[in-house]
Amino acid sequence: MAKRRIFSYVFPAQLATILCSIALVSLLCAKIVKDSYLNLAEDKLKSLAVGVAPLISPNWRNIGGRAKLAAKLAKIGVTANARITVIRDDGVVVFESTRPARTMENHSNRPEIRTALRGAPGQSVRFSATLGKETMYYAIPIKSANGDISLVLRTSTTLRSLETGLTRYYASLALVAVVVAAMAIAAAYLISREITSPLKEIESTAAKVARGEFKAKPMEFDILEIDALAASITRMSGTLARRITQITERKDELNLILQCLDEGVVAVDNNGNVIMINHAVIKILGIRLPDKLSLEDVVAAHTAFDTLVNIPELRAFAAEVADGRTGGRGRIDIQDNQAKILEVHGAPLMTRHGKTIGVLIVIADITNVAKLENMRREFAANVSHELKTPLTAIRGAAETLADGALDDKKNAGRFLEIILKHCERLTELINDTLSLAKVERAAEKHFIVKQPVSLNELLRNTAEICRGKAQDNGVEILISVAENAIIYGDKMMIEQALVNLLDNAVKYGAAGGVVNVSATKTDDGAVEITVTDKGPGILPEHIPRLFERFYRVDKGRGRQDGGTGLGLAIVKHIVQAHDGEVFVESVPGLSTAFTIRLAGPPEQS
Repeated sequence: MAKRRIFSYVFPAQLATILCSIALVSLLCAKIVKDSYLNLAEDKLKSLAVGVAPLISPNWRNIGGRAKLAAKLAKIGVTANARITVIRDDGVVVFESTRPARTMENHSNRPEIRTALRGAPGQSVRFSATLGKETMYYAIPIKSANGDISLVLRTSTTLRSLETGLTRYYASLALVAVVVAAMAIAAAYLISREITSPLKEIESTAAKVARGEFKAKPMEFDILEIDALAASITRMSGTLARRITQITERKDELNLILQCLDEGVVAVDNNGNVIMINHAVIKILGIRLPDKLSLEDVVAAHTAFDTLVNIPELRAFAAEVADGRTGGRGRIDIQDNQAKILEVHGAPLMTRHGKTIGVLIVIADITNVAKLENMRREFAANVSHELKTPLTAIRGAAETLADGALDDKKNAGRFLEIILKHCERLTELINDTLSLAKVERAAEKHFIVKQPVSLNELLRNTAEICRGKAQDNGVEILISVAENAIIYGDKMMIEQALVNLLDNAVKYGAAGGVVNVSATKTDDGAVEITVTDKGPGILPEHIPRLFERFYRVDKGRGRQDGGTGLGLAIVKHIVQAHDGEVFVESVPGLSTAFTIRLAGPPEQS
């Protein structure tokens, strides 16, 4: 595009602005003048109509008086330089001051007449066919003695003087516009000369800033806007230096955010070199950097990704993302000393123009998530297995009864006892499952209402609950509680956990033996509750899995004694919901001791 001088930009714009302004002001002034004239004309016609109306009302019906009135109205019209017209309510003209009324056409369709016949003054401006000129009309109703509108009095005048005045006014405005336009041309020329010179100096300074010379020499000019522009150029040099500093700081902030992410993030360029990496990558992948080598050093040294990462599957994934051979998501199982499961996401790094400059890989350690998912599947399988046994027994007994055993009094009772026994087992299994879910939900949503609980009363209530089964097994329950032993928690939940431990001790302890329940206070204000039985004990290999759902040391005996396999899992979750600990010590062939450690009330902790 051809370059133009600044004058060719400034002058036409100024000239157009001035001419448009003059035109707008002229039109506005003309409108004001015209409106003022019309208002004066309307006031004149209104005053004339109001003054003439009293003469018409009493004299028009008198024929003799009508002739005198007509002569008088004609004289008034000439004096006022206005037409006076009297019209009947049917639109027939009965008097016209400038010509015979019989020559006039019916006026019922005139807007001012229609308005007056409705009882209000009417006004309009239009071209008069009678006079052949633009005319203003004003009409008022004339009421008879009974209040009906019988006549309409209309006054009118031509607007010739307005047209003449406006013509002279427009001529004056045109002359003013020409003079102002000439002045604008001269002013635009001088202004362009005044602007061009300092702009050249500003251009020279801006070129220095563009070359990186940010310490620009301050410039001062007489023109305020140009002086402001020069000051802006001077400030810009300082601002650019600060912006560079800010960009560096933003880069550092972004790097800090990346370093705080739990997911590993690494970017690799097209040459396979690491251009960005966070600490999570080092932690997740177990990378060992040489001493005194930071992540910034890894990036600055253009370290190859394949050299840094010693996991073939991850290197292959990065290569596939770079080649566009994968959807950008994958899962990698690492089998080494510390088995891990990684979820990786990859995407090409592209400029805004669509050019690929590398790949970005996000690495998440989902080992714990996978374990939880596996636990969920195992739980579903175990529940199905635990339900299958009693349901099979119930179905078998029911089918036997249906096949005719119901009539056998001797065997019918036995089959009914089987059904009842396994129904009770199903009920226990469902109740334990619901209890476990309730505890987990309460812990997750922090619905546990904690309060001080006296262990002396709580342990004796627990022992009373298990007293019947203990007597059936010949087991004696001994309770030992330290003075003022108080815990801080949900009484019902803690009682359920203790009942489960005491029930297991009675169930699996030696028949005719003793179960000891003790509560002691620790030096840090916590309380330890221990349930000890003199049973066969637990082999060491079973202890790590003892608190898993449906895990049994002796699977056959567990089901035979009516256990659901969820008791110790419920104990563990209740204790964990109270931020406590539960652990077990066992000597095979001698004893087993389960200990719950809970916090005391806040004032005692």
